[in-house]
Amino acid sequence: MADLLLTLYFHYFLILRLLAVDQTSLPRMTFTQKELTLESVNLPEEIRTFLLLKRDDDPLMAVGERNLISFDFQNPNKTVVGRQIRWPECPDPQASPHGCDYDVVLAHQREDGARVFVCGTDGTQMLCCDMTLSDIPLTCRPTDDLVKFKWNSRSFNLKGDKPSVLVESKESSSLFVTYSGSLEHVGVRKFGKKRVGPAYHDKEQDYVGVVLSRHKDDSLQDKVYAFYKERNKDLNVCNSGWLPYISQFCVVDMGGPKNNMQFTWTSQMSAKLFCGDPASKKNFLEMVDITTVQAEQWQDTLVYALFRNEWNMSAVCVYSIKDIQDVFTNSSFRGSDPQGGRPRECVPDSRVLPLAVLRMIEKNSEMEQWVKPVNNSGPLLVSHHPYTRVRADAAFAEEYTLLFLSRNGGGVDKVVLKSNTAFNIAEYRPFANRAHINDIIFNPFSKNLYVKSGNQLVRMNVADCRLYGDNCEQCVLARDPHCGWDGDSCAPVPTNSDEVIQDVKSGNFRLCSSSPHVNSSQVVSRPITPEVALPLPRGFQFFLPCPTGSHHAHYTWRHNDSKAKSCAWSPHGCLLFIDGEQEGAYTCTSEEQGYSRVLARYAVKVAGGATLATGHTGMLILLAALVCIIM
Repeated sequence: MADLLLTLYFHYFLILRLLAVDQTSLPRMTFTQKELTLESVNLPEEIRTFLLLKRDDDPLMAVGERNLISFDFQNPNKTVVGRQIRWPECPDPQASPHGCDYDVVLAHQREDGARVFVCGTDGTQMLCCDMTLSDIPLTCRPTDDLVKFKWNSRSFNLKGDKPSVLVESKESSSLFVTYSGSLEHVGVRKFGKKRVGPAYHDKEQDYVGVVLSRHKDDSLQDKVYAFYKERNKDLNVCNSGWLPYISQFCVVDMGGPKNNMQFTWTSQMSAKLFCGDPASKKNFLEMVDITTVQAEQWQDTLVYALFRNEWNMSAVCVYSIKDIQDVFTNSSFRGSDPQGGRPRECVPDSRVLPLAVLRMIEKNSEMEQWVKPVNNSGPLLVSHHPYTRVRADAAFAEEYTLLFLSRNGGGVDKVVLKSNTAFNIAEYRPFANRAHINDIIFNPFSKNLYVKSGNQLVRMNVADCRLYGDNCEQCVLARDPHCGWDGDSCAPVPTNSDEVIQDVKSGNFRLCSSSPHVNSSQVVSRPITPEVALPLPRGFQFFLPCPTGSHHAHYTWRHNDSKAKSCAWSPHGCLLFIDGEQEGAYTCTSEEQGYSRVLARYAVKVAGGATLATGHTGMLILLAALVCIIM
């Protein structure tokens, strides 16, 4: 029995060594459903999209097939409230029940915050209108700038699960929608006063995001950028089945004149995106998702793009609108075609473009030059985890960027980016079992993160700083922009406050003993880990447990005054195998960046002989526990 136990013990740690990865690429800490403060609701129906209203009282609304749904996480008896949408074609559903079968396909909150723009279809026609959230009943009404938003859905049917953007103006608003696949409708279309769409092509494209770039000083140059991946038809060029692209569209584009590119984009230009390391030739070519950090000046707006490679590794690269614009302004077209005379800026009326220019546009609209990340940097983050979604907290944009990345197993990583380096702060596991995350939504005001899996929506506060520990050093080592030591506890950092101890760049815990804002006696005092007396029968095998927190720390065991022995980190703690002949003092210690603390102390005493039955029973219990750990 003892030999079997030792064999399993050996194989357990062999498995840990084989699965070992660079600790610094791991989340520093992992928080499970048991440790997190969570609130959840069950969604009553299929959700088309979520709307995070522009207020700081954390109002999240969902748009279902025919309802606008609000949530009350504080009231368990009334968690979901749905209001049916009344459409202009049927103001009274009871009077004309067969004329009101409109299903919502997309929704956008208006800039005034009080209205929501929705589009729905009854299978025959597509109808778009505005609804005021305070209206009872909830009625969708046409508005002056959206009078043209109605068309035959048999000729073109919107897909609500793909990116779109509503561009508002005083004169006439426009809706830009994307259509993925390999059919004739694939591409970007504009609906509104003037309808414009892509020229026919046979490319397979999958759109992952759209970004609106406003030019406050010159609205004529307002542009929409669409990010997508395109099926690679020449697999001899690279190993990926996809290539990442970005396309540019002028908001004012009206298409060409009659019989020459009428209703077709004249401003569309496309370029490939580069994300990789030229030195190691590790390239990431399948774009998965994007998130945008808007800036006061349009040139400074940043787009963080999530990529994947053929080995299912993930990477994040960042691009500036300025760099994107420079490629579309200065690069020659594919094949080193200069296309002299073709306008690179938006024109007031594209319908008067010369025929020679239109022929150039029809011939070639792809740039020769690739769009590269900011400062020609490589990926800011490379991970073995196949991430599926990315969102950003832009509150710290001038100093660093905070990203939330969802894993395909149901976790969400919180990563801070600064000076072209990434630090993985923590992994949140809001579900009891593995889950597929459909979407994540972050509220920058309340610091609440919403995670959707199937029909369940979970809300958790990512500024729950108590999770990092109860002293200053542990708080600072977390390097979480949301958290700092206020003299009494690890707490959320107030806006524009410099009276907390925090070091996001390097996690220098020594600031705790030198800060003028905090009483040093509060900082350095640490509770003494109590010693646990452990009497063992002679010849009895046992595992001493030691709790582990940070994945970046180094853990050691020491027996009496002997040399410390390293201990492999595991989700079940740091285990030390002993038997009943090895009595004395055992101490488990963690060390991280020079910060050391005792996590467990045991005083093992051999209590005398044990009967054979007792010894076997003890080994069987330990064996069962070890098998569970290995599994």
